[in-house]
Amino acid sequence: MDADRADVARLLHVWDTYSARRAWQNAVDVHTTAGNDEYTAGAHRSLDELPEVTALDALRANAQLVELLTGRRWHVMRDAREEGASWSQIGEALGMSKQGAQDYYRRRTAEQEQHAPDFDDRSRSLTVEGDAAAAGPQHDEYYRQAAPPYADPQHGDFVLVMLDAFRGPDGEFAAADVVTVDTARPNEVEVEQPERLGGGGRAWVQLKDVALISPADR
Repeated sequence: MDADRADVARLLHVWDTYSARRAWQNAVDVHTTAGNDEYTAGAHRSLDELPEVTALDALRANAQLVELLTGRRWHVMRDAREEGASWSQIGEALGMSKQGAQDYYRRRTAEQEQHAPDFDDRSRSLTVEGDAAAAGPQHDEYYRQAAPPYADPQHGDFVLVMLDAFRGPDGEFAAADVVTVDTARPNEVEVEQPERLGGGGRAWVQLKDVALISPADR
């Protein structure tokens, strides 16, 4: 965790330094155009005091920072639940639905269990999964009627598959990743079942049986 904090601080410093260099370079350009030699010289001095950071350096830092922060997100979601926050409140804070927040959390904890089980308390992670959306017919009806049509599917979309074959142990529809989009099959996508359901493999499903939880980065 200490290493993560150090990395976040380092990457933020790179990003902030680039932003500061841009601001001072803009000041140099403005004052040069206006003929303000004194202000131009001052802006040049401030610019020269900053470390050299290129746009590509800043982009790399940005990408690594996003990966670090989102990688630890599920830990903070668990903390929020332990502090008494509801899944609706967590979803609102993250700009997603209650169901989207729950499914994101479940997917991340399942990945943690699969790849690094010795670095987390699995029972603690499972305890906060309560306050789930209604299971069974009520849950079915909600998504069948309330979910907007799934259009413009993209590889990497995180979706809810509304088929009995994709029900989890709790009776709810299961989330899945879209792994294939084929223009020759415009009304279908291929999805992969999550590990928490035993890794049932891939399957082609109709778009009408899919609800978008969170889109891939586009």
